[in-house]
Parts: sequence; structure tokens; C-alpha cells
Amino acid sequence: MIAGGVIYSFFFADLKASLLGTVIVFLIMAFLAVKGGVGGGDVWYSAALGAWFGIPAVWYVLLLGSLLAVVINLAGHFKKGVLKNKLNELKSKFILLFIFKDFKKACFKELPEENEADTNLQEDIVPYGFYLALGTLLVFAFKVVVMVENFNLFF
Repeated sequence: MIAGGVIYSFFFADLKASLLGTVIVFLIMAFLAVKGGVGGGDVWYSAALGAWFGIPAVWYVLLLGSLLAVVINLAGHFKKGVLKNKLNELKSKFILLFIFKDFKKACFKELPEENEADTNLQEDIVPYGFYLALGTLLVFAFKVVVMVENFNLFF
């Protein structure tokens, strides 16, 4: 996918923007992957988006994908009632940290049992690639609409 985006940019778009988009997005996403924020597939997919869209437009794709992930997952948590529990946990941490100045209890909780950790982890995983694809579709659709309006292709 990356090679296809670079080849497309060589013939039809700005090659420099494509290469910069690929490298910069790859480095940022690789850093997030090392920290445990995203998976390896998300890194390569984001780099490919950087190759296809180039450096200015890829930021919109990443921003829209992230916003969609947050909004949709918050709505899902709200619907399941999980959000209320998480907010109550956050409220208790806030009270411990700022009122009682107990940093250790607020920031470091005991690790759950092994079976419990697996089920809690599965609930918190967000499939970021899906939201990147939605962001890609929205940015691409917006580019097509702007192109049609600017050039009056169909009128």
C-alpha cells in the first residue's frame, strides 16, 4: 500500500508530501506502538495513508479517525453503563489525589488476578484501523465534493 501511494504521488500528486507523510506518520505511530497505544498494523496502515494523502491531508484522516473512535466508544460505554463506573473510579482518584494528597493510591492500583486482567483488557481494546478507514472515507469524500464544487465537473 505504501509503494502504491508513493507511485501514485510520483505521477499525479506531490511526491515530497507523500514521502514526508509516510515517514513522519510512521515514526509517530511507531512511537505510540512502542508505548502500547496502537498495534503494528495501525502503524503500517497509517504510514500507507501518509503515502496516499500526503503530509497535510493525512493529519485530517488521523484526527477524524481518532475523534470517531472516541465518540463511538464513549457512546458504547455509555450504553453499556461502563462509562458511569469509569467516571466514579476517576472521581475517587481525583478525591484521593487532590484532597487527601495520596498519590500512590490514586495512581497505582493493585493488579487484578490473571483471569480478571484478560477480560478487562478485552473490553478496553479499540480497533483503531476501522476508525482510520472511516476517517479516510470522510476525507476522501470531502475532497471529491470540494473538487466537484470548484471545477463544476457535472454542470
